Amino acid sequence: MPVCREAWESVLLTGDVGRVEIRSIYEETLDCRLVPFESDGEVSAVMIICTDITERRKADNLMIAQRNLSERLSTVSDLTEAMEACLETALDVSELDCGGIYLLDDGGGMELAVHRGLSRDFVQNVARYPTDSPVMWVIREGKPLYLQNLETPVSVRSHIFREGLKRTAILPVSCDGKAVACLNLASRKLEQIPVSARNSLEAIAASIGGAIARIAAEEQIAREQELLRNLFDLRERERKLLSHEIHDGFVQDVVGAKMLLSDIYDVSTVVSLGVVAVVLAVAIAASLIRTKMLARREPTVEGAVVQVTRGKTRHE
Repeated sequence: MPVCREAWESVLLTGDVGRVEIRSIYEETLDCRLVPFESDGEVSAVMIICTDITERRKADNLMIAQRNLSERLSTVSDLTEAMEACLETALDVSELDCGGIYLLDDGGGMELAVHRGLSRDFVQNVARYPTDSPVMWVIREGKPLYLQNLETPVSVRSHIFREGLKRTAILPVSCDGKAVACLNLASRKLEQIPVSARNSLEAIAASIGGAIARIAAEEQIAREQELLRNLFDLRERERKLLSHEIHDGFVQDVVGAKMLLSDIYDVSTVVSLGVVAVVLAVAIAASLIRTKMLARREPTVEGAVVQVTRGKTRHE
């Protein structure tokens, strides 16, 4: 290995202890420590001590991937974008080469929301699982399954064979005890899905559930806020309409009262202070009656606002 050879030559030249991390032909991560041996003042040999740190590195990579995924999901409000981020991370940490994420649809089945590394024909054949399909029975169990192609549900087994998938991982995602999604991944090369990969996938599946719950809650809050805005706008328009009608009615009442009194008194008497007071009293009385009649419309709008507010309180 070039990296190991370079480190070995550096130790021979300098006489210092060296250290290097390499990847073996068996896909293992090795931490190699190179210790020089001197003879007659010169380095005559180098002892290499290798430690398998594969699982440690995978654990470190998983922690980094989960942290990056959490940061990315915290800034995403679109469900499809969030699922694409989760699928990308799941494929990276598990070393599997293809897969997709299904989301619960209105009919109680699962519909493929995002996918990667799959052929068009395969995607068309497994785009949706009906609510009564064997795959949905597996998903409702809520337990992750790691299957050979011969162990997969009969309804999709032929499609899996044609796609050349050797191993399949089915990881249901639940929120409040109900299956809301499913992470399905597969490999065309691996004969077994390693334990480390399984741990990684199950951690990502938990992130999917959290993302779905958060985005759904945000969408619900947005819908309720929009409803409240519409109701308050409606009330404001009703208020303006009532104000306009009351104002016009008051003017009409004043003019009508003046005309009525003009028929009884002469002009000089009508404009006198006492008669003006009478005119105003009549007009105000008429306006109060009009206001009370128009105000009967308001309880409908206020009632709607109170009902939504109480509904929101119960929801929270």
